[in-house]
Amino acid sequence: MNSERPFVNIHSMISLNGKMVGPYWNTENGSVTFNDYEWTGESYKPDAWLWGRRTFDAVLPSIDNPPVDENEKECPEGDFYAVTDAGKYLVAMDPSGKLPWDRNTVKYMDRPESHVIEALTEKASPQYKNLLRRLNVSYIIAGKDEIDWEILLTKLKKVFHINILSIAGGGMINWSAMKAKIVDELSLLVTAAADATNNVSLFEANPYQTNTDPIEFTVKSIEKINANGIWIKYIPKY
Repeated sequence: MNSERPFVNIHSMISLNGKMVGPYWNTENGSVTFNDYEWTGESYKPDAWLWGRRTFDAVLPSIDNPPVDENEKECPEGDFYAVTDAGKYLVAMDPSGKLPWDRNTVKYMDRPESHVIEALTEKASPQYKNLLRRLNVSYIIAGKDEIDWEILLTKLKKVFHINILSIAGGGMINWSAMKAKIVDELSLLVTAAADATNNVSLFEANPYQTNTDPIEFTVKSIEKINANGIWIKYIPKY
């Protein structure tokens, strides 16, 4: 592992057919395994969680986006570090700058209040970045058109002192991280339930991604948990 970046794990709950979300959540087994998702994830003691934009849209309550000032054609160059000693962070993968914010922290389930860090690219507009500045939402410019994982992770550790980062989807974010070879461990809660819906899987390729090579894993541990669930830890074989 590169010492200049955090330890990175993907932590996910999936059905027997590899779906991250779906009606199986509402089964008895699914409900219990969902509760297990929190304590198993916190066992890593992450300093930050990372979600993709669609995961934010699905999980967080609706937020009315304060209007951006379309007349603000300029914004200071570079990153914006509003808070660097928060203790807990939530990193939002938002390359073009689309997520609606009206605050700079998020409270999710029983996790501590977490300071938001937006991971942007140069595609994000000055109007959007100025909005984040007014709200004291930190942001990192981590690439021109796509997020450069190494740039992002290096800054997360150096600036925000994030030593352990847990990625929690969606499927495209998970696969992007795997293909970038920055994931140190894969943590899966396999629910003893399935459904036949066409929901997102654990790994999904970006339509523009040309590298389709498979990735192998080594089993680190297997543990039976409540409601017939199984907790499996894998080490990627890069």
